[in-house]
Amino acid sequence: MTLRANERDAARVACLPLDCPEDVLSTLFGNEPAGILNDADGFETYVEHAVEQHDITPTPGYGATDIHELITFAAGCALRIRYADPLTGTKYEAREPDGSAEQRMLQRPFEQHPGLNWYDRNARRFYIASVTSFYEAMGPAMQSEIAAVLLAPPPADTATPEACRAYDGTAAETVHEQYTNRVSVTDDGDVRIPTGHVTRACQLLPKHANPIADALGDELPYLQYEHNELVIPQHHVRLKLAEYLWHGWNRIVNIADNKLSRPEIGRLIDATPGVTELLRGRFKRNNPVLTPYYGTTGTENPKRDWNLRGDDALNNKPLRINDKRLLTVVDCIRATPDLRFDDPIPIDKLWHALRSFFPAPHRPGNDIASKPALRNALRDAAHTNITLTGHSDTDESACTIPSPGFDPYYPTCRQNPWDTYRYTTAKHSHDTPPTEQHRNQRFTRTRTRPVLPQKHAPTQLTAHETIRQRTQQTAVTTPRTVSTCAVEPRVDPARVPQLTRDEIIFLTKISLAMERRLTDATLTQSMRLLRRDTDGTQLNVDEAKLIDTDWLESHDETNSVLYNVPADKRRRLGIENIAHDGYGEKTPAEKALHRKGVDHVAAALAAKDDVTRVIRYCDTWRLRNTACEQALQANDLLNTRIDVIAFNKNTPRYAAGIETESNKPEKPRRTLKKLTALTDTLETRFVAPNNTHLWTLMRQLHHPKHLNFPSFPNSDADNYSPANWRDFLTDKGILNSNFDELHTYRTLNNHKLNPDTNDRLSKIIGHA
Repeated sequence: MTLRANERDAARVACLPLDCPEDVLSTLFGNEPAGILNDADGFETYVEHAVEQHDITPTPGYGATDIHELITFAAGCALRIRYADPLTGTKYEAREPDGSAEQRMLQRPFEQHPGLNWYDRNARRFYIASVTSFYEAMGPAMQSEIAAVLLAPPPADTATPEACRAYDGTAAETVHEQYTNRVSVTDDGDVRIPTGHVTRACQLLPKHANPIADALGDELPYLQYEHNELVIPQHHVRLKLAEYLWHGWNRIVNIADNKLSRPEIGRLIDATPGVTELLRGRFKRNNPVLTPYYGTTGTENPKRDWNLRGDDALNNKPLRINDKRLLTVVDCIRATPDLRFDDPIPIDKLWHALRSFFPAPHRPGNDIASKPALRNALRDAAHTNITLTGHSDTDESACTIPSPGFDPYYPTCRQNPWDTYRYTTAKHSHDTPPTEQHRNQRFTRTRTRPVLPQKHAPTQLTAHETIRQRTQQTAVTTPRTVSTCAVEPRVDPARVPQLTRDEIIFLTKISLAMERRLTDATLTQSMRLLRRDTDGTQLNVDEAKLIDTDWLESHDETNSVLYNVPADKRRRLGIENIAHDGYGEKTPAEKALHRKGVDHVAAALAAKDDVTRVIRYCDTWRLRNTACEQALQANDLLNTRIDVIAFNKNTPRYAAGIETESNKPEKPRRTLKKLTALTDTLETRFVAPNNTHLWTLMRQLHHPKHLNFPSFPNSDADNYSPANWRDFLTDKGILNSNFDELHTYRTLNNHKLNPDTNDRLSKIIGHA
């Protein structure tokens, strides 16, 4: 299928995206956002109409001048809304305390919202309305082809999702020859299907399972047979097309979201400032753009800027912003198969799920650190359908949370709900709907019901619900990663004039590796391969210059090299620090050498047979109601993090602290305090990169309040191995008292792990 040069192919993709091959749709977005920005004014016009579309009545695709733009503008509009930042830099953001949850909720509020916001829903309606309008303006030959694929396909092969698609594996013009004579389209837009071609494919999904249920009305008229043909009224054709396009929009948005990089979406946002003003307007009018609204009432951060708080422009136009805690609750339910929206969930069961829920870095972090905090968030919820029943201060209480609706913004999955919808409709092509005789005073008509029986709806099928749930789980738990060959600059190279494009790509790769966002490179492997371009050639990088100008640090050890890009330089490259527990340290100052140690230890613990889950950077509040809680509470350590914790199901087994040498002795001393508190209940490990680091760290721990050695070893770092230290610490009664094992990266038991194939790494939370 050739979209931009062939109007017939473009029409097929616009009207029947579920029947087109994946690579065709993916290729369509290969030239974006450049293609969209060639007509930025037209795109802004499209968005302006899209966000105001409240129904699916056929409407021209305002702003779109080429057929393929009915697809690219629709997907681009969704992404433009999703990643908009309309409140950054405004007084609303300035009045909230820096770094507060309230301020973070103002940043990219649509992306943080689970499911679709009101703008997104309107944009989907506009896509349906504009494509329906385009279909009805087609020539009769193409109209017949589209109608036949939709309403009267021949019995389909349902072996695979690909086999269910009309244009997947079959030339488009061959499909045209096979389908165009299966139906006829009248001047009034009705579709007439010869009796021999009538199947259940012409019927609509039942109202309870239909995504466009609101448009179905109270009762649809029966479909009538006339002269050996089934007559499908235009209104019914529109509804069938809308039902199909509802799923089609989800598919094209998902493909575009995975195809376009965040810098590319950023360019789309920067080039269309009018859209930002448009989206900001509804927030300032306090309209419910976040639907459902997971916000709270009656709460206010006492540290809010009181000077700005007195600004009448702010107080008279309050914003409806989601509450971070409620978003975490919603995401936890999306990620947990045995929790259900719109059904009562016992608070104790929800709290148990929250303790082991680790949202992916692009979702709001989980900091609901206690059961009372959970109850307070539910009690203060603004949405009337968020209820807290029973005695709110006991474990007998339960809550009900309204569903956020389906979210198509998630990393690529092998199976998707639109595939099960297409599979279900393909199966319908094998069955003929039953008919009935209807008599009136003048004559008898044969007719059939316009809607499928409930048992044929995809939501009645276990596979559909399972796949839908898995995609929503993916949306909140799977990190967004990229392969090394797909890395592009995240900022305009002109903003970093001291670096060449190759150097920017090289440093960006290192920065992404440090944040564990590369699919094919890890911190436990040598970073030499990051010097290669996509074609295998060496990037033109002046490594000495980068080191001299503080853009790069390098650590060489035998045949391995580890690079580090300082935190301030990563920010300049457009790389955000990942601070969620399970994924990264709270401070961006953590260097690659420490991150490498965390990953080495996690891999070593994942290899143990009695370990089912490994958590990096684990918040200690997750250890409440375990054997560790009392010691952590006594040492005021329930508000900190442990570098690595390993569990056997819900029971913590191992803990490790990783330290590198620095001029701050309080860092290893704080780690020692954590390990000492945990040693009575867990097996604990103190880990350093090598002998040199270990010697310095022991010097810093040699203190009356910490490891008070009678004397320090009479040696030096080069001649004092980890084995020497273990003997020394055992002799002094420190091993098995302050921690159980001492290691350097080389002595860890992870040499058996092959990071490319070993499935034990899947035990590690956040492993890409």
